[in-house]
Amino acid sequence: MVSQHVTKEEVSVRMGSVFRDFGGQILSVTDIKRHPEYRMDQYYPEHNLAMIQLNLVITPNSRMQPVALALADADLPAMFGETIVTGYGSVISGQIREGENQELRRMIVREVPRAECRLIYGNDYHLQHDHMCLQSIVKGVALCAGDTGDPAVHFSGLNRAGTLYGIALFSGTEECAYKSKPGVFAKVSYSRLWINKILEEVIERTESADSGENDISHDVD
Repeated sequence: MVSQHVTKEEVSVRMGSVFRDFGGQILSVTDIKRHPEYRMDQYYPEHNLAMIQLNLVITPNSRMQPVALALADADLPAMFGETIVTGYGSVISGQIREGENQELRRMIVREVPRAECRLIYGNDYHLQHDHMCLQSIVKGVALCAGDTGDPAVHFSGLNRAGTLYGIALFSGTEECAYKSKPGVFAKVSYSRLWINKILEEVIERTESADSGENDISHDVD
């Protein structure tokens, strides 16, 4: 799952490493499915989600585990467990970190009520139906440059790798943690029916391809 603005040529996926520039395995993207209701004529549109397909099937192991997806229209649980956002974004306002020591960072967040988030942003931003606002529970920690697409995963003990509830869209301020506003995230649950449809299509194509490989050809006299 990624935000809509990525292109296939720009994206590769590093699996099994907490460093952005080394370790693990790099996979290429073979296809990107974009939500059909995404509207580029809106400044902050709804359905700002896309799904990427990789060139290899990922096998879970001790370093890689699949997350569950939030159920359709489900809200982020207000109690039990914690929600964690991870990413490689800047730790200095306005600058994207460079170098091999870009280790994955994390922050524990809480959901900011929509009414409160609207007041914070005022006329600068119009929250869409599928947006939610998340803010670090620690002062001075926030989304920054390079954090678009960061996952917000809720851990409640029901699933080892957690449940994906949101994809980061923007932080709302160039000052990042110094004058932080809540980060705005696309709600995965709002687009879950579309996600299910894409997954079903992939499964059907895979099963059809496997069936074709197993067909026995017959010579015709």
